[in-house]
Amino acid sequence: NARPSDFYVTIADDLALRFRYPAAAVISQKAVDMSPTNPGALASLGTSLLRLGRVAEARRYLDRSFERDEYNLFVGNTLTLLDEYEDFRTLESSNFQLLIHKDESEVLGNEILREAELAFESMSARYPYRPSNRIFIEAYNDRDDFAVRIAGVPHLGLLGVSFGDVVAINTPRAQAGNEYNWARTLWHEIAHTMAIGVSRNKVPRWFTEGLSVYEERLAHVEWAREMEVELFTALQQDKLHPLVDIDRGFTRPEFPGQVLLSYFHASKVIEFIADTYGFEAVVSVLEALSEGQSISSAIQAATNGSIETLDRAFLSNLRTEQGAFADLMKDLPDPMAEDAANKVAESLEGSGNKFLSTLRDARAALGAGDLERAETLFEESIELYPTFVRQGNGYDGLASIYRQRGDTTSLKSILTRFLSISEYGAQQSVELASILKSTGDLEAAASYLNRSLFTDPYERAVRSELAELYVRLEDYDAVVQQRRAILALDPVDRAEALYNLADALYDSGEAEQARRSVLQSLEIAPGYREAQRLLLKIVDM
Repeated sequence: NARPSDFYVTIADDLALRFRYPAAAVISQKAVDMSPTNPGALASLGTSLLRLGRVAEARRYLDRSFERDEYNLFVGNTLTLLDEYEDFRTLESSNFQLLIHKDESEVLGNEILREAELAFESMSARYPYRPSNRIFIEAYNDRDDFAVRIAGVPHLGLLGVSFGDVVAINTPRAQAGNEYNWARTLWHEIAHTMAIGVSRNKVPRWFTEGLSVYEERLAHVEWAREMEVELFTALQQDKLHPLVDIDRGFTRPEFPGQVLLSYFHASKVIEFIADTYGFEAVVSVLEALSEGQSISSAIQAATNGSIETLDRAFLSNLRTEQGAFADLMKDLPDPMAEDAANKVAESLEGSGNKFLSTLRDARAALGAGDLERAETLFEESIELYPTFVRQGNGYDGLASIYRQRGDTTSLKSILTRFLSISEYGAQQSVELASILKSTGDLEAAASYLNRSLFTDPYERAVRSELAELYVRLEDYDAVVQQRRAILALDPVDRAEALYNLADALYDSGEAEQARRSVLQSLEIAPGYREAQRLLLKIVDM
């Protein structure tokens, strides 16, 4: 009888939406036991197992489901994705296993694992959770593949998802044309792994999302989300949900941008708890949830006050913080409105808000060639709104002025200031690295070039520059990694790329690998003198 089986499928779907992935698999199994030929039950169990990283088992149930209902697009698309896993490679580190497309395994594989280990080291010192196996990361270079993978999870516009000990992220190639920081997304999802793990899959969405955003800015201050104006506007307009109902902002948004605002709102609540009661209070809430307590009871135990008391204290603190933004927000177009972008544009054309009019006048002065006045006005705009790093910000205006003047010292300073508060800025990172290299600060230059790879990992020129810096820093393993990445990015001169890799392998003590690489170079260009000399050096070892 399929109907009771369908009831269990509905329960399993609801459990999955609440991060209860192991429980969803158990209930899905009951659905299959009750009706072994029900395609919906088979699909539910296959999906549940896939979320737990049990791919081979999941495949069997999905195949059985598709045999009985070949018109189920979700199952068909998922099976197609699993077929594509033949083109993926599996890499490992101490605490992680990574599934990544073969085209990107040499480009991003080691960098993803390195960043994941940094996140794990940071978080494992604060969260009492140790997975029984390696955390499984899936990195997709196609947004459609990623959407298929997370089907059934709300908001398919997500950049990453955590199923607990299994996480999936986009690579920048899947987000071509959009600004995207894969490292921030990775830290965000690993934070979910910790919250879900400590709570035994019983954490409410708002708490785990807020914690993940909090962990982003804890990891890198420049990853902090710049949404204070939206938050304070929502506070003024009484649009912030009380904590007892905050999940509605994620699942049932009532105005444009409420989902993103809810992430930031929740993160500010987590920050308030950590600052007021210590981070151990945050962990205490997760542990209480794991024992089956409600979020209200867990907060009561951790803060010695009700969730309503916490909310009142939080809002009082938020109003105090809002005071610092009072001048900035006067006559500012409503950022919560549907046509907010157009209203900002109108303000730049007319008068209105002091910050926007200052930026308008600064741009006009820059366009007229009055660099001195433009510099003063851009600095004023930064003083009014120091965290504004969107298009047309004062930092970019000042950088343009300093480039025109050839003022490298001031350019270095303003680029450093900008990059300290912006998670993007790949071009600015590369430019600052060049200045630092010219002053002999090679380690700092390498650091900024590496940072640019968080958002633009496919630039061969940047990786070549990094490799040369690492040669000077005598970090030959890092040279090899960059030379492998360049080779994977389909360089124009493949013979030269193979030679450079061979040279790096030789310097790192990998003579046999160096020999193979240099022979491949000579197969393409038999008369390549440098490659011939390197081969002789290797043979003479």
